[in-house]
Amino acid sequence: MSHDAPPCGLGARLANAQQSGFFTWFCLCAVGADEPLPEPAVEPARTAQRFRPSGPRFHELVELAIDLNESACITAASLSIARSFIENPANRPFARDIAKSFLYWVLPTEAAHALRHEIALIGAFADGESVVIAHPDAPRPSWLDRLLGRRNEAAVFMRQRGCSRRRVGRTRIAFENGRGGWLSMRVSGE
Repeated sequence: MSHDAPPCGLGARLANAQQSGFFTWFCLCAVGADEPLPEPAVEPARTAQRFRPSGPRFHELVELAIDLNESACITAASLSIARSFIENPANRPFARDIAKSFLYWVLPTEAAHALRHEIALIGAFADGESVVIAHPDAPRPSWLDRLLGRRNEAAVFMRQRGCSRRRVGRTRIAFENGRGGWLSMRVSGE
């Protein structure tokens, strides 16, 4: 691979991205124009191409929208995940896996390094919401608030916060829990 070719993700050609492990592992296939949109993205996509898992179990729960420039290179990508998918204990590991994998796939090295703690929290099996042998009115452990921080993307994923926006170098990252019951994770470059 030459040094001028970025890894599959932000800045990559869509054709190369579709051959990446992220697309193949999650069986992401193009969505027909007649399929309804989930919740609108954090920022509206300009020339978005949409993809969903091909399997019926997760097809309606996840959508990837990719913005392209005139050279068919990815300028932004948004992953929308139904909150019902994230919050269902039986499916939560799958929701965490696609969210974590999306971030590893799309983020440039500098941004992935800056978000490594948040990505690890999102990908962790333990959700931080469960308290072992405690009264239902028992307070949530204080370590969770310290772990999640004020603008932490993992806190948005866990629905502890409404949104988070940050810039790392030339990369903008936005997480938002939408009104329609969807989490939107958007990564874009300048």
